[in-house]
Amino acid sequence: MCHYVCGTPCAYALQCEGDSEAPYYIYVGSTCDIQKRMAQHTGYITGGAVFCAAHKPYNVLTVIPCSNIWQSACTEAALFLSLIHISEPTR
Repeated sequence: MCHYVCGTPCAYALQCEGDSEAPYYIYVGSTCDIQKRMAQHTGYITGGAVFCAAHKPYNVLTVIPCSNIWQSACTEAALFLSLIHISEPTR
């Protein structure tokens, strides 16, 4: 999927390795060079997110092509907000 949007601004979500606190994590981001960013996150080249160095990505959940960098940043934020689970405290 990533090679189809090469050079296009996009937002993405990655499923990453978990730890003792969670079976997996989801990392969201946006970029204008998805192939380079995936190589960075997976450690093939330097420059990936610190979070992805600690929790290696193993699955691309979604890649959303966007019209421009502003739309990709807004789409990244929307992806992030859609993943937040807010629960009321028990009484």
